[in-house]
Amino acid sequence: SDAVQTIQTIDTKLEQVRKVYGTPFRTNGDSKTAANPTNVNIRQATNIALLIAIMGEIGVREQQYTAGATVLGLTEYPAFLWQGYTMDSWVFDIKFNADGSIRRYKARLVAQGFSQTQGVDYFDTFSPVASITTIRMLLALATIKNWDVRQLDIETAYLNAPVRETIYMRQVPGFESGDSKVLRLKRSLYGLKQAGKNWNDYLTEFLVSIGMIRSTYDPCLFYYRDDDGKIVLLGVYVDDIIITGDATDSIKQLIENLNLKFKIKDLGEVQQLLGMIVERDRIQRKMKIHQGPYIRRMIQDFDISDTRPYKSPAYEDMYTQYYQALFDGDKRTIAFDYRGAIGCMMHLVNSTRPDIANAVRFLSGFVTNYTDIHVKFAKRVLKYLELNADLGISYCSSDDD
Repeated sequence: SDAVQTIQTIDTKLEQVRKVYGTPFRTNGDSKTAANPTNVNIRQATNIALLIAIMGEIGVREQQYTAGATVLGLTEYPAFLWQGYTMDSWVFDIKFNADGSIRRYKARLVAQGFSQTQGVDYFDTFSPVASITTIRMLLALATIKNWDVRQLDIETAYLNAPVRETIYMRQVPGFESGDSKVLRLKRSLYGLKQAGKNWNDYLTEFLVSIGMIRSTYDPCLFYYRDDDGKIVLLGVYVDDIIITGDATDSIKQLIENLNLKFKIKDLGEVQQLLGMIVERDRIQRKMKIHQGPYIRRMIQDFDISDTRPYKSPAYEDMYTQYYQALFDGDKRTIAFDYRGAIGCMMHLVNSTRPDIANAVRFLSGFVTNYTDIHVKFAKRVLKYLELNADLGISYCSSDDD
């Protein structure tokens, strides 16, 4: 049957991919981080969704090729070109729902940017994103004014931006054309050092062309005011977009313009953004943002089973005691990923947990010379987070606002 033949084709392609790239495949980023709690092994994978993810990624390229938006074009490799060509790789990720359950598996074909040469096939690389302060400001303002907050996701965002430099890449193992040709990149494939900048420049140019004004305070905040004085606010974090304001007609037109230019997912009213859970009560005009699922996944990466529950992240005279431990020559004997714990907690502080800011500020001063007593302090903060995972920042409004 067609279904059996399709599965056989997938298995054949996967075996070819596995022979080239080996196993296991890492998720996008360090597998120890809370955002990526597991490794993905193609040989052991049993979920057909993961297998089809690879074919889906290749299918995106084929659709773009037939539609004229070519990302990869076959060409003869110039014999006189001395800088070589860029290698490729597969990156796998797992997307989660707001409750922490797995939503889908994702496969992405990327270029190995570390093989690029500065001044030859890339130049500028900096790409801004909206600050978390800007995101919180938009959410708070929408709560006070009782505005809708629409969330959009641009699919395969980087692939929309053209590449200015000449970059070649080998044919994807398992999907070769059967000749000696190589691929020339015409769009910004994920993994290129300049891909983020190319996409941000391309999106900014488009938003400005349709009348949006770029903020001088945050380069990823755009606004527009119509003839009636109503406003549209738009925040961009790579390929995640949130839109709010009281200019309803202008917002609809903006979304239509984006949909005509890019392939977007309209996620409706914002519920999950940048790892934050957004809980809103429109009747009482309240909003709460927290990172409960992130904290629960983070705790799984650190052994705090030997730590008793705490109602607060710190205690009186603690700082004097911990500085004294350094002068007394305390040793480091406990096996613990101290740097990783501090990094995760700093992310929480910057996003939704200012209540642990002072404790994390203190702990971060001992990243290179921490001792057992500092590890115990870090575990105390983690235990506090575990017991209060759903705490966050709340916004409210009144009729006078």
